[in-house]
Amino acid sequence: MNSVLLSEAGIDYNKGVERFMDNSAVYERLLKNFPKENKYEEAFSLYEKNDFDGMFRCLHTMKSTAGTLDLTSLFEVTCELVEILRAKQYNEVPPYLEKVKEYYHKAVAAIENA
Repeated sequence: MNSVLLSEAGIDYNKGVERFMDNSAVYERLLKNFPKENKYEEAFSLYEKNDFDGMFRCLHTMKSTAGTLDLTSLFEVTCELVEILRAKQYNEVPPYLEKVKEYYHKAVAAIENA
């Protein structure tokens, strides 16, 4: 995989491989599966329904996966949004949700093209 392309999208390939005991094949397989995760779509669907509890659960799962795979930019903004949802500060959700959207799509594009 192209680690430079991944890095430009906020993904730390080297740290990710290291987390998986230097097994790049396992890391790359899991990384390639990330776009197939339905939590992103589900989170936005729940937001449209004002189901903030469900959205919290989806984003918490996505945050964990992003952290495990070292999708650093996505992980950091999702952490912030999860905390906003935990505090029930729903009026602060939209700008963070836009950042999640931006970083998610950058990460997915990089993964698919790396």
